[in-house]
Amino acid sequence: MKTFIVFILLLPNLAMAAMMNCDFSFYGAPAGTVRMELSPEGVPADHASVALFQTPAKDAPVTALTPESGELLNVIFFKDDPQNEIHMKVQLPVANGPMKSKLINPSMSGPTREIPGTCKF
Repeated sequence: MKTFIVFILLLPNLAMAAMMNCDFSFYGAPAGTVRMELSPEGVPADHASVALFQTPAKDAPVTALTPESGELLNVIFFKDDPQNEIHMKVQLPVANGPMKSKLINPSMSGPTREIPGTCKF
């Protein structure tokens, strides 16, 4: 009985976690997807599903950074692997529209360094 009561008390917190889905495109062509769970406080899970440029989705470790002004989320995927490190920034939502986001590859230069996208819950 005690376990059941604890479960009932935790249930609202579990129901409040949300899955964020982000889609990215490069000159109109699909370039990647990110699927990540956020806690009710907006803290990302420690892993996300990341698929880039037609590669299968990978389980990516997530390192959360402090969001800058106007940002909902600022994270790094694969931080411990400099060749695969990817940054993702998600802006705060504006008037019922999708949240703008971008993937940033710090090891690249030119047009593929930043890939724009949108996120939704």
